[in-house]
Amino acid sequence: MALRTARKGERAGSQFWGCSSFPECKGTRALEPSDRPGGGTMRGRFHPGNGQLYTCGLYAWAGNRQADGGFYRVRATGKASYLPIGLHARTNGMEIQFSDELDPGPAKEPKNYAVKVWSLKRSADYGSNHIDEHSLNVGQATLAADKKSVFLKIPELRPTWCMEIKCDPRGADGTIFTRTVHNTIHSQTNSSTRETR
Repeated sequence: MALRTARKGERAGSQFWGCSSFPECKGTRALEPSDRPGGGTMRGRFHPGNGQLYTCGLYAWAGNRQADGGFYRVRATGKASYLPIGLHARTNGMEIQFSDELDPGPAKEPKNYAVKVWSLKRSADYGSNHIDEHSLNVGQATLAADKKSVFLKIPELRPTWCMEIKCDPRGADGTIFTRTVHNTIHSQTNSSTRETR
């Protein structure tokens, strides 16, 4: 079978396995997640016009996508994905923007967020253990009026090489999900005013 792309109809742009001797053979098979071609994906951006997610990436040192690289479109299904699409470091906490509306109850519970930070040791060796890894207390979680952005009040927040934010809110439709964000903080902007809302 050969990897093909649908040109017409509601599946236009979608990939599938089609018979390599088409048109004599017309058999097809759906593309399974393990069939996806390409290298690693990163630098995802949502297109403002069509809502599709576009990513690019390459294979570096670890992972299950080992092609040289590529440019990919992740087709929008119309279903909520609850992806973190924005992250802002403030002097008094972190602001996370999600792609879809959240349930106000769980979104405002500080216990639904876990934050930790650590440093790395630069050396000639490959990799590094986590240096000075510790948790940061989330004192307050505030949901913005758009119900998509959450401000986590973290008074002891400072610039850091490595940070992990685990989020366990709930979608506005009741969907239970967990998202983990890994990031670096180079600088922080002024305090958010959302903490008082």
